[in-house]
Amino acid sequence: MAKLKKELEGLNHLLESYLDAKNTYVHISEEEHNLDIKRFYNTQITLRNKFVNDLTGIIRSLGGKPRVTSVIGSVQRNFSDIVSSIIQLDSKKALNKSLKKDGGCITIANELIKNSELPNEIIATLFSQRSRIIEACETAQDFLVSVKNRGHMKVVGLNTSL
Repeated sequence: MAKLKKELEGLNHLLESYLDAKNTYVHISEEEHNLDIKRFYNTQITLRNKFVNDLTGIIRSLGGKPRVTSVIGSVQRNFSDIVSSIIQLDSKKALNKSLKKDGGCITIANELIKNSELPNEIIATLFSQRSRIIEACETAQDFLVSVKNRGHMKVVGLNTSL
């Protein structure tokens, strides 16, 4: 029972991270003027919605209650939204922000995949989601390289290995 509770906590943490990443994509999509990047963001929003729905079903199938937000996560998101609304992000900063959020999702998924005793079909779902996020990060990094007037930019490094 304690092991299942720990597994559910990890899955809920990943669920919150997916929601946070989705909300980041929603916010930066609203500010983006480059149509190719905006299309990329909208694709990621749709993908994160699917991940949230899949993970919500997994948590329920294990007898858990999906946690769609935490007090700390909510406070952090609200603060981040306030700061972001005051300071408009340019494409480079927005892409880096999305990479950072997705990097967090990858890290949590890696931990669950490596350290969990979840059924194989759930591990396969997490692995598939992680792979899709890695692909999104690679696309975002390609956009970073192609953004006009790029000057000096810092690309967030991601640990995508298990």
